[in-house]
Amino acid sequence: MSQLHVADAFDAYASIAGLDISNTERAGRYKSQMSDEKRILADVLAKLEIGPEHDVLDIGCGVGQLLIPLSFVARRVTGIDNPPALEHIKSIVARDNIALLPGPFPLRRPDHAFDRIVVYSVIQYMPDMKHARAFLSAALESLAPGGRMLIGDLPNRDLKARFMVSRTGAEFDRQWRAAQGAAGAAAPGHARAFAHLQALGGFSDDDVLELVRFVRANGCHAHSVSQPRDLPYGNTREDIVVQRPH
Repeated sequence: MSQLHVADAFDAYASIAGLDISNTERAGRYKSQMSDEKRILADVLAKLEIGPEHDVLDIGCGVGQLLIPLSFVARRVTGIDNPPALEHIKSIVARDNIALLPGPFPLRRPDHAFDRIVVYSVIQYMPDMKHARAFLSAALESLAPGGRMLIGDLPNRDLKARFMVSRTGAEFDRQWRAAQGAAGAAAPGHARAFAHLQALGGFSDDDVLELVRFVRANGCHAHSVSQPRDLPYGNTREDIVVQRPH
């Protein structure tokens, strides 16, 4: 795994963790998506079937938008991300069942396997598909027998293209541009922190299928699933659900 490219995204998110912005913006989203973002948790819980008996790993947990509420559902949750983001989590919640590991995954890994793993809006920051596969390989090594993993929020260029030429997509784009214009900016003010990243940024249909095939070749079940349309990017992103056999 290229330490340089992993550090690029790692440092970009670290640089905005302490800014005077909303947690939604600290997660790299638009402030206007705050209400949509709150619906992500229910989708993750349903796809991973997380219960009170589960030990959960959140790779790239950020400031805890999923990690913190998951701590009220699961037996134990572990988050891996940059130190400023983890310090932010510590400043707003103190729970005995939350463990935090500073350092970019997979350079920093927990020492045991997990029942459930969340990798949400992370893989697109790999510089290429080779690095994405290496990242997933490391994540799979941390998945216990019978465990489930969500490779979530994958930006799909082909999915977006199909949506944008539809009537619904054209109307969505018109409303989105109008709303952002009314807000006085085309992108979040902190977006410049990510401008230098040499990252995938998105996937094609073939790329998503390649990731599914890769997971299957590594001994796990996997299939792509759509996102609810009321999530922040529900019309243009999809997820991969993984299960390791017992």
